[in-house]
Amino acid sequence: LAGAAVGMWRPLIVALCSATGALRVGPRSLAHGAVRRAAAAVSVATDTGFGSAPMPDDLNLLETLLYDAVQREDYAAAAELRDRIGWLSGARGGDTDWRELGLPEWLSDWLGRLGYSWGTRVQVQALRGLTEISGGQTRHRDAAIVAPTGSGKTLAYLLPLLRRFSEDLLQEDLSRHLATAIDGGRTDRTATPDAMPRPVAMIVVPSRELGVQVSLLAYRLLGGSAGNPTLQPFSHPSRYQPGNAANMFTYSGPRRVKVAGLWDEQMLYAAAHQDLLKDVHLLVGTPEHLARVATSGNLRLHQLQALVIDEADVCLPMEATSQLMRRLEEACGAFAVPRPQLLLAGASIFASHVEQAARRGWVQAPLLVSPTRVESCAAALLCRPDGELEQRVPSGAAHEYAVCERPEELLGTLCRLLRLLFTSPPEGEAAAR
Repeated sequence: LAGAAVGMWRPLIVALCSATGALRVGPRSLAHGAVRRAAAAVSVATDTGFGSAPMPDDLNLLETLLYDAVQREDYAAAAELRDRIGWLSGARGGDTDWRELGLPEWLSDWLGRLGYSWGTRVQVQALRGLTEISGGQTRHRDAAIVAPTGSGKTLAYLLPLLRRFSEDLLQEDLSRHLATAIDGGRTDRTATPDAMPRPVAMIVVPSRELGVQVSLLAYRLLGGSAGNPTLQPFSHPSRYQPGNAANMFTYSGPRRVKVAGLWDEQMLYAAAHQDLLKDVHLLVGTPEHLARVATSGNLRLHQLQALVIDEADVCLPMEATSQLMRRLEEACGAFAVPRPQLLLAGASIFASHVEQAARRGWVQAPLLVSPTRVESCAAALLCRPDGELEQRVPSGAAHEYAVCERPEELLGTLCRLLRLLFTSPPEGEAAAR
């Protein structure tokens, strides 16, 4: 699930605790009993119309079913699902095309090759709302991206960042190539006058497992291969540079973007003694490790242009996050530079989390980005006095749990429950044991 190389239990538990329909983390749906039963209902609806069979109201499940219908080449069902999604979200026809949403040609093409044929609702809203152009000036807004688990929040913040920095990354790539060619291949590729200030963006995550998932996704978006990811690039340069000979005829984006992770003691040692953070464009890490490396002076925060705090409801209360933000404020003040754009992301962000960030000066006039709309967080609070910025539990969600009397039974029970949930057979077939 989600392609994590290590730490697989957390995403499995998240999927178990979320709605059974909220399962699509990547471009492919999971063939389990709930999706098959919903797909069967869609097939009935395709033949007889919406009035004859109930269609789900959960946008997350509908988008999962839409991907599944397209993969099966059941375009009649796909059309029904597309129309249902549009009706529920108020979407315009054709507004999920990557190019229409302003993504550069190389990224639009590469997303299609990776299997992301179109954007989910929260990704569409984020690409529309996070950037404003007024009077020839571009403004990158602070925001809280709130959507259910599995709805595509990671791409909802990664894609606007890649769109924002695409032109600079391509220009830097070209400058390095020309400088190397002029000097007969001897020029240091990182010592070009057009190099971007680094790190360009930083993503804060609460755990190593989520950090691995986010890093690998960013690595793949930048041309890397899922079969050979190395998130400790100090070992050998050729192992971390995405966009290599393996995809030279299919990937046309920037080829020397450096993605690094910082979430354990080994990486802290590498940051201090092995140049892990040298020329890093995108850094992913936990609050504790990022705060420690920032305090040590090995991380140049004044050059940061965008900061994302994923699972913000977990990260914001951490003292390490406060330390990191204080160091960021000190760095920006010392160099007299504006603070970076800040994006909060999560499925369980409450008004108190956004208010806390605003009270400390971390965000200014933040937007609320959800699968159905983009609006001011202040306006959203007027409509939701209970403090919830977005519906946390999708309508029609089904939850399953098991009670264990002894702690030693927890893992085995979880495995059996997951197997029952994800491998339940179609009607008439024998159940898995």
